[in-house]
Amino acid sequence: MTAEPERFAQIMEALKQVVPIVKRIRSRPTKLTRLEKRSITINKQDRTFDEEREVMGQELIFDMKSGDGLPATAVSEGTLVVLAVLTLVYGSNADLIMLDDVELGLHPKAQRDLIRQLRRIQETHPKLQIIVSTHSPYVVDEFKAEDVWVFAPDKEGCAVIKRLSEHPDAKRALEVLTTGEFWSAEGEPWVLDEEPTARIAEEPKA
Repeated sequence: MTAEPERFAQIMEALKQVVPIVKRIRSRPTKLTRLEKRSITINKQDRTFDEEREVMGQELIFDMKSGDGLPATAVSEGTLVVLAVLTLVYGSNADLIMLDDVELGLHPKAQRDLIRQLRRIQETHPKLQIIVSTHSPYVVDEFKAEDVWVFAPDKEGCAVIKRLSEHPDAKRALEVLTTGEFWSAEGEPWVLDEEPTARIAEEPKA
């Protein structure tokens, strides 16, 4: 067995843990329309235009418990996001991966399951660091308070950050609330109350 089939099998196994209705993913040849840039010279002036060209490619086909032979365009956004994330993580040799809005298109259980799959991957790749941004308490629930960094903008346009565990009521509140519940209840304003752990200046806007 080559490395690619083995990696694909790992991706499929992890995908099924997050999206159990997926049975199989396969591909089939299909015609694609590609836009290519073309240049011509008219009266000594170069002009650029888009030209459509038909090429052969591969189309992803999903066999689901609800039915077989579904093209990717008929599959939920959440399923495609999870597949993309897992493909990135399993297919990358990087030591650092950053994922923005990791909960996109996923219901709460799938959000939790995706984070758990990412943690399992890290267990076999101890050098891999995965940083996710989220607005979901269900994702935050999968982390300890000291692993959650909360961002808030100050009056100077800088992002001020603190660990959730630095909240003055964290120890007491987390005895009765989950990490996500505590973060949802407190929000971000408290980050600006005291000396910040760190400041990140925003890029100047054009």
